[in-house]
Amino acid sequence: MDGRGAPESRRRPRQRRLALLVLLAAVALAVAAYPLRSRWWGGLILAIAEAGIVGGLADWFAVTALFRRPLGLPIPHTAIIPANWELMAQRVGSMVGDRVLTKDYVTHEISRFDIAELLARGAERVKRADLEAAVHAVARWAAEQVTPAATGDAALWLTRLARAIPGRRRSRPNTKARRLRRWRIALT
Repeated sequence: MDGRGAPESRRRPRQRRLALLVLLAAVALAVAAYPLRSRWWGGLILAIAEAGIVGGLADWFAVTALFRRPLGLPIPHTAIIPANWELMAQRVGSMVGDRVLTKDYVTHEISRFDIAELLARGAERVKRADLEAAVHAVARWAAEQVTPAATGDAALWLTRLARAIPGRRRSRPNTKARRLRRWRIALT
């Protein structure tokens, strides 16, 4: 689709019709101005119309000759793009890689990029409610992805981690089983 929402297939014939109408208008202007060519303004209008005709035909021929043979005639040096597609792609790629995107250019562009400022501007726009909603959505998604066996392993690992924290008292065995069940319920 183009920027206005019209599909490419519908836009192309419209552009061709417009080009043909402009070319025919230039021909009509040349025909109308031909009898008036002896006057200075008639000669000027005729010259403008002739330039439009020649320019339109030259553009049509040049563009057509790049992609196919104009009028189906075997004119040399036509249909250049289809015949040399791979070579052209290779040369354009090497030109962009060697001349346009040089190491110095890329280094300079990356050095101009301030990630800290970008993150700071983004953090200013984040609201607490949005952050909480995102955390809840990620937690729900993670809970859906974890299998029941992995849930038990995670609960056991968290229990061991909690016991390893200095200054915490050990829980009784029945409390441990209750906590383990709560973890499994919460994560499933």
